[in-house]
Amino acid sequence: MEIKIKLNGEERLLDKALDIASLFLMLELSAENLIVELNRELLHKNKYEQTILKNGDELELIKFAGGG
Repeated sequence: MEIKIKLNGEERLLDKALDIASLFLMLELSAENLIVELNRELLHKNKYEQTILKNGDELELIKFAGGG
C-alpha cells in the first residue's frame, strides 16, 4: 500500500509503510546526527524502530553539528 508523507516540506510517496529506522536506511542516512520531528513533536531515538509512518505524516529531519 502506497503512502504519502511530507519529508522536510516536500511530498514523498513510499511504496509501503515504513518505520523511521527503515526510512533512514532507504535514504542512506545515519540517525546519529539527526533530530526527528514527527507531526510537530520531537521523537526520541529509542522510538525510531517502533514508529510506523502513516499516510499524511509530516516528518522533519534536522541535522545538528557540534563545534567549539
